[in-house]
Amino acid sequence: MKNFEENHIKLKKTLVAAYKGKKKAEPDDGWQRDVIRHIRRLGPLCPETNCFVLFDQFVWRFAAAACFVAILLSVFVFQTGLSPEYDLAKLYIDDPVELTFVQYFGI
Repeated sequence: MKNFEENHIKLKKTLVAAYKGKKKAEPDDGWQRDVIRHIRRLGPLCPETNCFVLFDQFVWRFAAAACFVAILLSVFVFQTGLSPEYDLAKLYIDDPVELTFVQYFGI
């Protein structure tokens, strides 16, 4: 036990002397250049998926699909004609119970 305490005290003195004797570390001139070079080598945050490119592709594909659906609906309405008054009168004459049911939902 005495040997352990002696080693402990010796180790503590050695560590205290090493801590007090250390110099303040000063970065050299090339340190900043090396850090920037390392950061550039890391690349983008998600290189395998490239997040922004996927988001841009999604937006443009969605916009193209929305325009295509709008054109299809426009052609359909132009061909068939849009007359909500006629459809409402037809609904009332054909089935007044259904019209009452539809009115409950505010349609």
